[in-house]
Amino acid sequence: MTPTTKFLRRVGWLAAVTLVVVSWPSARADDATARFYEQLRQRQLFGLVESDCLRRLETPSLNERQRSELVLELSRTYAAHAWHTAGAEQDDLWQRASRLIVEHLTRPTATPRRELFETQLALIELGRAEMSLAQSELRPEDRELRQRGLKAVEIAIEQFGVLEKLLGQQVRQNSVVTVPDKLSPFERRTLWQQIRFRLGVARLTQAKLAADIPADRSTALLAADEWLLPLAQGANNERLTWESQLALAEVARWRGDLDRAAKLLSAFEKTVAEDTPLELRERFVIERLRGMLTARQSAEAASWLIEQRRSGVLKLGDAKAVAVASPELAYGQIVVELAVWQLAAERGDAKLAGELWDRLTFEVEQLRRDDGGYWAARAQLDWRRERDVQQFGRELAGLVQKARSGFSTLSSDEAIGRFDAAIAVATTRPPEGGTTNLLLELRDSRATLLFQAKRFEDAAAAFRELAEASRHDRSAATHLLWAFCLGKQFENESTDERRAEFVASLRSLRERYSDLPEAAEAAWLLGQTLERQQQFSEAIGLFATVLESHVRHDEAWAGVTRCHEQQVSRLRRDAKPTAEAEAAAIRQLLPVATAVLETFGSAQPRGSEPHAEREITKPQTELLVRLARLLLEQQPADDKAADRLLEFAVAHSRDREWLKLAKQLRVVSLAGQRRIDEAERLIESLEAAGPDELLTLLDGLTAVATRSDVGTQRLVAELQLRASQSLSDAVAKLTEPQRLHLMRARAEALAATGQPTKAIAIYQQLIEKSPRDAKLLRMAAELCESLDSKEATQQAKTFWRRLEGSLKAGGLEWLDARWHVIRCCRRLGEQAEADKLLKVTKLLYPDLGGEAMRARFDEL
Repeated sequence: MTPTTKFLRRVGWLAAVTLVVVSWPSARADDATARFYEQLRQRQLFGLVESDCLRRLETPSLNERQRSELVLELSRTYAAHAWHTAGAEQDDLWQRASRLIVEHLTRPTATPRRELFETQLALIELGRAEMSLAQSELRPEDRELRQRGLKAVEIAIEQFGVLEKLLGQQVRQNSVVTVPDKLSPFERRTLWQQIRFRLGVARLTQAKLAADIPADRSTALLAADEWLLPLAQGANNERLTWESQLALAEVARWRGDLDRAAKLLSAFEKTVAEDTPLELRERFVIERLRGMLTARQSAEAASWLIEQRRSGVLKLGDAKAVAVASPELAYGQIVVELAVWQLAAERGDAKLAGELWDRLTFEVEQLRRDDGGYWAARAQLDWRRERDVQQFGRELAGLVQKARSGFSTLSSDEAIGRFDAAIAVATTRPPEGGTTNLLLELRDSRATLLFQAKRFEDAAAAFRELAEASRHDRSAATHLLWAFCLGKQFENESTDERRAEFVASLRSLRERYSDLPEAAEAAWLLGQTLERQQQFSEAIGLFATVLESHVRHDEAWAGVTRCHEQQVSRLRRDAKPTAEAEAAAIRQLLPVATAVLETFGSAQPRGSEPHAEREITKPQTELLVRLARLLLEQQPADDKAADRLLEFAVAHSRDREWLKLAKQLRVVSLAGQRRIDEAERLIESLEAAGPDELLTLLDGLTAVATRSDVGTQRLVAELQLRASQSLSDAVAKLTEPQRLHLMRARAEALAATGQPTKAIAIYQQLIEKSPRDAKLLRMAAELCESLDSKEATQQAKTFWRRLEGSLKAGGLEWLDARWHVIRCCRRLGEQAEADKLLKVTKLLYPDLGGEAMRARFDEL
């Protein structure tokens, strides 16, 4: 997420918000509820309004009028919420606000007060346009953003125009008859006036969005003037008149008529009283300041603002002192002071300029701390622009500004070109005055653009240059990005050389920056790489170095668990003792798993919602489930400890994949404790879930049952038979993939229950249908090889040969299959063939997939 987007997630008190989502038609049937919802929206408690509206909409006894009012309030809440979000979430909220209205209007039932719904649709489009305008002030290079805003405001103008014409005709008929479920004459006239005002505002917004197209801007401003002028001449002390005067003054300023703008503002000022809303008084002050700055009267603007704070419209009586300005007014003050600072600098008054700059720096930072929203972002941009001019001169500052503004709005090539231009000028300047840090920032941004463009080789070179420069604040981060680029190159070109570069860069990062968070990130990446290379011991050591405070902690410990499981599986596959490895794994993992249980078993964290459902993460679930599987697979199995972990995972996880596996394994842990009734009930709950879930259960049960003690195998087999029988009874309803899955599950269950001959027969049927299915070939081969008879070994050799032919030669899986072929030859007494295969394999693939695989071949 870009810094701009982060700021926009907390948009401050924009004038646009007031115009679009606050000043609704005042006539409501349920004024108390409407006011309550509006107060909640002003406090940004959108979730409360949304949940309350949705709850009430489910009430069967609602009449159409009540339902309509709730739909309106919910749409208004979605629209207001959109102003405080960004990106996909914001788009979704705008769409939900519109979709809710459209769906309500298209129902067969007549909609009471239909005009309010059509007005809401237009207001949503105007809100989207205002948001695009606000964002474009921060991203002036983003033409697509302005085009989106123009499209939205054109839709709003069209919708408002239709409504204005319809309501205008009704108002001119001057009917005084009130009809149920229709707008009253007063409500109709009020809404008509509001829509005329909105048309003026929409035209003004259109002019701002089309600022670089003079003809379109002039046309829109003229139309805005025509809509707002009659409203600005309305009755004094009415909010609509005040708002129209302020908006019309802004239109006059945009048209260059500063005298007329000043007269309109004077007319507003004469009617200001103590009951005039504070936000209108502040908007008056802001508009007058803008007009004075446009007339290049910065000193006068500063003096006038001080006067307004002391005794003007911002302080009406001693009890009405304004303690804290709104973010927009605070930004207006900063803009005025920047103009005064520029004037002092131009006149050569270094002392005054220095004092003003220090004050400006403090105020910009204070606004960032107090608000952190849109106006703080605008202030930061303006202040940074002037700071760059001070430090680097107008030419370089201009190039830097263009590069920064194009970072997220231009194509990669255009943006990189701008950074190249800025870097070229910056390199000619002496290193004093912040030029060194500026070059680091520019080169960092350029490297990021190269990465985003997937030019990984160029990005790697750029980040490497930054990483190997004299140590700076971003040294570790750029070193990590350099390594990440090398990792991307390795993904695209999986050679030993690429892998070695990637691994070396990660090891170097860990050595140079062992005390920084990037070292833990490097350990996690390196651990993943070594895990893929089946170097499990070293991977475990790296994963375990990631501290609990690091964001990768849970993922790293899930990696530790995976590696332990694979180590044990390899030993078991090679018919070697597993007890020591299992004990070491459980000894290392159990304290981490216990910590997860204790953390989530403690009291609710401060700030959480009462009775909130607490969830564990996917990596935490993986840790618990894999550890439980290790506990179940060890001899003897620790069913009770495993069940504790699985019960917790089932209760607290929402990850579909691991939740399924946890439930499947829990059937085994319950069976292992002879809690057969509970296991059967759990299977029944899985049966209700459908054939896919039951088939997955059979997969998990088979894998565990094959390594359980004889007694548990029998109990598990009974459960497996029950689950598979329910599917067998409905085999005609299963799809072909499901039938094949069932055959596979039955084969695994037969193998686990000591019926290998029947299992092999089913595997042969499956292999006939999928002759290149590597998993099937491996399972059949391993099962045949486990029978320890000459006939079975010969059949195993055939399956291993077929598996070998389906894999890429030289890969780890292929080398594993070749190893088994050679071992089968040895067992069959085919010594010459075994020696020949071993010799050829070592000749063609001298590396033998790394140290671990090489050791296995040496054992042969």
